Amino acid sequence: MPTQGRRRRSRPINRAERGDAAALPTVGVTASRGLIDYADIRPRQSVFINGAMGGVGQAAAQIAGAKGALVIARRVGPADIDAAEAAG
Repeated sequence: MPTQGRRRRSRPINRAERGDAAALPTVGVTASRGLIDYADIRPRQSVFINGAMGGVGQAAAQIAGAKGALVIARRVGPADIDAAEAAG
């Protein structure tokens, strides 16, 4: 059965998901501008991220790790250790 001309219907999203989706570019841009544009991080550099479990902090930790930097994150509580390790 040909599928040309048919559009795939996506599931509707609720308001909370829309808010999360709208905030994602802000989080990523903030983290990347800070680490790449201003700090100019390089592989094997150490990067300290205070508040690494927040949105920008998580994005910053992932960006720094992807650039080859050693990420040092400040933890707030025991549950944050597992969450930080899971985030990368």
